[in-house]
Amino acid sequence: MIPKGTVAPGAALANAFRLEIPITGSVVFTRLGAIEQTLTTVTMADQTAQTTGKVEPVETEAEQYAHHGAEVLALEAWYAACKAGTPGHKTAGVLHMLGADGNPVRSFILDGILCKGRTIPEHDASGDGEGQRFTWKLMVDNVIPL
Repeated sequence: MIPKGTVAPGAALANAFRLEIPITGSVVFTRLGAIEQTLTTVTMADQTAQTTGKVEPVETEAEQYAHHGAEVLALEAWYAACKAGTPGHKTAGVLHMLGADGNPVRSFILDGILCKGRTIPEHDASGDGEGQRFTWKLMVDNVIPL
């Protein structure tokens, strides 16, 4: 039994993840929203539900510090490519959930990622000095466990 307050070996930590998107280079995201994947369903004539076997695209958000200049430029370029529909703007990435030792505990392929929007942070003079973050709205076609 592991004592209370101790992190179990191999436990995935809530604040330890790495999202690798090849098109953007090495970007450090500070927050990644939940990724909730659901199956498409249909209602049959007898009013029962049946799945189609297809998954619906997932929408999530990722935050990244505004002062990380090269990372912001890479994400802005990707967002511009997505807006223009440039070939190759949709890509695949890998999400690693990390353990206390920094090694991946679980990993997922995020297939068909595109950047569908961004939020420029609000400006509030009463803030406590916390770093501003851009929020990037992502859409993922499919999530595949590795």
